Amino acid sequence: MAKHSIYYVFALPPISGGHFVSLEHIAALNRGGFNAKVYYVGPPDGFANFTVPAVRAGAPLLPDDIIVVGEDHKPLLQQLRSMSCIRVLHNQNPYYTFVGFDSAADLMSYPLARVIVPSTFCADRLKAMGMTQPISRVRPAVPDYFAPAEKRLQI
Repeated sequence: MAKHSIYYVFALPPISGGHFVSLEHIAALNRGGFNAKVYYVGPPDGFANFTVPAVRAGAPLLPDDIIVVGEDHKPLLQQLRSMSCIRVLHNQNPYYTFVGFDSAADLMSYPLARVIVPSTFCADRLKAMGMTQPISRVRPAVPDYFAPAEKRLQI
């Protein structure tokens, strides 16, 4: 289906909720016929911890490949700025935005094709900072254990 690959950048093996959301995105994209995978730039021993397709840092990137990177990965964001690819910011927490960017001006000048966020709240915070790049809300999947259970009378 897709002519390009979609890479979600990981600097660590998956250990936090945000990592697992990204893994869910990759799995859903692959089920939809896209070529999505982890682009792993972390320690070698963490590479085997992924449950979705993954490639190591240094894998060749094409100009129409999409790189998805989190808002708090400053060194990665700096490296990606000059790379020939389509850059998407996965901003899961607007309060971490300035871990990855020095200022609102730095954020606004970054060559992003799009920003994906998990909520309207996150999108609104970014817009309040002056974000003008396109923003798409991609809600994370809600695990089955949060589904309503059969009611029980208890005292």
